[in-house]
Amino acid sequence: MAAFHKFALRLAVIALIAVQGIAADAQISPPTNRSGSMVLNFRLDKDRLPVGQSPVAILIVDNLTDGYLKINDGGYRIHVDWKGGEAPTSMWQRCRKGAPHPGDTCPPVTITLNVDVAGPWLIFSGMSDFRKIQLGYLYDLSAPGVYSVYAEVLDSSSQRWLRTQTIQFEIQAPIAQ
Repeated sequence: MAAFHKFALRLAVIALIAVQGIAADAQISPPTNRSGSMVLNFRLDKDRLPVGQSPVAILIVDNLTDGYLKINDGGYRIHVDWKGGEAPTSMWQRCRKGAPHPGDTCPPVTITLNVDVAGPWLIFSGMSDFRKIQLGYLYDLSAPGVYSVYAEVLDSSSQRWLRTQTIQFEIQAPIAQ
């Protein structure tokens, strides 16, 4: 009987370890840039710029559906990190996030270079479209250093945020002469 109890205890421990491993794998699954309705791609126009210039991020969305994709104004967002946390945000970004500081004036402005775009972003079946986003409008990039940026887009069919890869860029200090 003692042998049976030892066997049952070992079996229970093995099962517990297996269940914990499955739960841990589920918790650390990386964000994805793909769903059944869209694929995201992301790049920068330049990855090294002098202080005073702003990189332009290019967010590309491929429509995989038989209909059109509709991405509302709040349906995509950009995140820039610097020195282990979020880079200092501009007034535009704070307004866009709905967290203005006292004294911020939140005018309705577009953050993309596609200034002729108004209303929702529509992408027709089987097509790709892009947005160029001036990162300097969203974040204070005046300090030299290495930054990282990624974009997220809300997949309206699954109500999940899809995430692009993270890209690094450098703001370089002026060269002393």
